[in-house]
Amino acid sequence: MCNCYNHKCEKCETVIPMHLEDYETRENEIKVFCHEHIPKRKGIRIYVLEQEHRETLKMRFGEIEGNNTLISEIVLIFCKGYRIGIQDLTKNAKEHKWGNHPNICEAELLRI
Repeated sequence: MCNCYNHKCEKCETVIPMHLEDYETRENEIKVFCHEHIPKRKGIRIYVLEQEHRETLKMRFGEIEGNNTLISEIVLIFCKGYRIGIQDLTKNAKEHKWGNHPNICEAELLRI
């Protein structure tokens, strides 16, 4: 099984769907950057979307009146050409980098 979750950009509140292979890498072993905040330095894998991607996320916010939780739906829309940057922070993350990528089927690795 894999860890599929939503990771916020390191610089803003943009949510990026992520896939970490077989729970081998912890969420805090990588940094994720949205299109606007990808650093211009070496060591960042850049993925580019080959076509538009739409996804509806259901987010839970706290507890309201016992067991009920407030659920909000967020629609993510990434345009064709949108880029996502991933930086591996640990040796472990580097060893598993090919399984750690955006959880968007339209995302193709552009460069390392």
